Amino acid sequence: MKGKAFLIGLGITIFALMSLAFGIWQTAMFHSPLNLKDQNIEMPLAAKFFPNKAPLTIYLKLDTNRFPKYVEASANSKKRKVAKKEAIKIRNGLFSLIGLDYENDLEDWIDEKLSISIFENEEGEKSFGWLFALESKSSEKVFDFIENFWREKSLQGVELQSEAYKEIEINTGVKKRLNKDRQEIATAFIENNLILLGSDIETLRKGIDISQEPQNNQLNSDLVNQLKNSIDDGFGFIYASNSAMNNWFGLPKSISEEIGLEKLVASIKFEKSSFNIDSLLTLNSGNFTINSQLEDGINLINQSGGKIRDFALLSEPSKLIKNASKDPISILLEPIFKQYIDSSNPNIINSIFALEEGPLAWINESNGWLIGTNQNYQEEEIDKELIKKGYNKQSVILDESNINIWSRLKTVKLGNYKNLETDLAIMLSKEDERNWWSKNITAIQQRQKSNILTNRDKVLKGMTSRNGDYLEQQVFLSSDLAQKQLNQWQPWQLVQAAIGDSLSSNIQSLEVGVGSVPSEDSPIINLRAKVSIG
Repeated sequence: MKGKAFLIGLGITIFALMSLAFGIWQTAMFHSPLNLKDQNIEMPLAAKFFPNKAPLTIYLKLDTNRFPKYVEASANSKKRKVAKKEAIKIRNGLFSLIGLDYENDLEDWIDEKLSISIFENEEGEKSFGWLFALESKSSEKVFDFIENFWREKSLQGVELQSEAYKEIEINTGVKKRLNKDRQEIATAFIENNLILLGSDIETLRKGIDISQEPQNNQLNSDLVNQLKNSIDDGFGFIYASNSAMNNWFGLPKSISEEIGLEKLVASIKFEKSSFNIDSLLTLNSGNFTINSQLEDGINLINQSGGKIRDFALLSEPSKLIKNASKDPISILLEPIFKQYIDSSNPNIINSIFALEEGPLAWINESNGWLIGTNQNYQEEEIDKELIKKGYNKQSVILDESNINIWSRLKTVKLGNYKNLETDLAIMLSKEDERNWWSKNITAIQQRQKSNILTNRDKVLKGMTSRNGDYLEQQVFLSSDLAQKQLNQWQPWQLVQAAIGDSLSSNIQSLEVGVGSVPSEDSPIINLRAKVSIG
């Protein structure tokens, strides 16, 4: 059952992401066959049957009948028929994982609320089960489904078994086999047109037990409801443990263990041509604070020039350096920056980060990158470090500005001969109590030109917490780097594999904001992301 439960969790994760991936969302709010205007998902009755300790629970408010039509309307005109066909295949495939024929069993009565929870068996050998909750607008159609479903099963040689468990009728079945009998899924009709489908009768019984233990179920959990009410509304709500983040959402186990991750809650929300994710991560120990320096960081951005492609605004950047701090926010962000730091001399970039206690702006322009900081003792320390490595410091005047350049000559082999080349370590331009570091003289020159970042004010103010404060660490990646980052994310790879096509060309930008949340209990991280699609 462990393997099947893993597939179920993976399937529902992919389906939730499919709702996003097919979103060429420019017209979603107004012209889509799928009504996404009402994105306020409340905790459904199903939460009463899901334990607080469940590794993964996903609540969706989504019209699965109209989902393929939405995909068709959103896709390129040449691919609409194929897109609709693939959407139907993936939707039907998800339900077939739990033994249901969507078009024959569910299409006539299923409502837009569906929920699934993965259960972990804590007794004996570690195993998993799942509980699926579906709602209907008609109790009569639910009864018809249960009756027809088990009639079909009996025709397939399944022996129907029924029992009354805590005044709730449970149906299940056993198919006789030569070696070992196979147990079918279990079903139960609950009040208010809710039907539960369990991977096995034991899991369904556990769900019923949990419903009578308010302190142990998600509907009555103070923690779950408190966390949910602290994030944005959305069409989907995810409640996951650290193991679920490792197994189904691609978070490396080393990172989750290092930051002490316990739980994640997240909402998914559509907003015209983008979708937003607002999440909270609860940690099991530690006490950390990042002093927000975003206002000063924005001033750094405003003083840069040229066409900005990507940027990061960082508070207390020294904490991003490996082993310099066990700050969990820095641990989460470090992998993003690690791959973009200049591979030819990363030690110098790391030194700049390590020496900066104030705000830092990392800016990627068409002609190279810039790092902006406040003026401090960085120059002296960098100079000492580079002199030890054989670099020399020289100053040149460029456009009436003084530029410090650290370089050295090195020999390179060309065939049977050797040649001299200049090895440039870093450049520094100082102006208005700011340090501007780069390896490209054109990037230094562009800094003095007018800033032409598209929608600059909107982007800079986009990553705020729910109460409107800036999140302490912010990253904005334009299409190229955003596509690269998403393509490295395991769930995104699986979605693209499932639909047989690349979605990367539709990604216009990725914004990520991370900050700490004041809490008297366990430490909490607020992580918000926005993916713009066009």
